[in-house]
This record gives sequence, C-alpha cells and structure tokens, in this order.
Amino acid sequence: MAPWLDCRHMRLVVVSEAGPLFIHSVSPRVTQEPLLRFRDRLDWVAGFKFLRVRSDVGNAVASNLRDLAQTAPAREAATVDRQVEDYRTARGQEAKGW
Repeated sequence: MAPWLDCRHMRLVVVSEAGPLFIHSVSPRVTQEPLLRFRDRLDWVAGFKFLRVRSDVGNAVASNLRDLAQTAPAREAATVDRQVEDYRTARGQEAKGW
C-alpha cells in the first residue's frame, strides 16, 4: 500500500471572526479550537507548517474525479478502513520483528 495511507491525522486552519481556528478530528467527532490554544495546550508542538490550496483546486479535483470515475471503481469506506488497519497491523508487526 501507499505510505500516505498511514496518515492518521489531517488538520485545517480556517479564519473566523474570532481568529484562526484549528479544525481537527478527535474520535468520534471533528472539533475546532483556537489555533493558539492548541499550541499552548500541547507543549511538544515546536511549530506549524502551512500548505495553501491553489485557487484552481476545484477545477483540478473535478477533472481528476471524472478521470478516476472512468478508470477506477469506488470502493466502500468499510473496505478501505479494513485495508488501512491491516496495513497498520502489518507495519506494527514488522517493527516488532514478528
């Protein structure tokens, strides 16, 4: 499997009237909290890296989705979840030398 499947967390920063908000998933829900509060709460955070979405991202995504729909069938979310968990389990066993 591709290494990106092992990504366990993705976060978004949005600008609101109250200032920048950090949107992140904390099982079983998505939460939002002020960015600086998040930084202060986790003393191990050394900094942030921000990636900006290009202005033409909507067109690029729509084009890629059309291409994918023609070449690759959509998989059920449960199937993908199971494959990701199997991949993580295998990586954990390799790390332990099993």
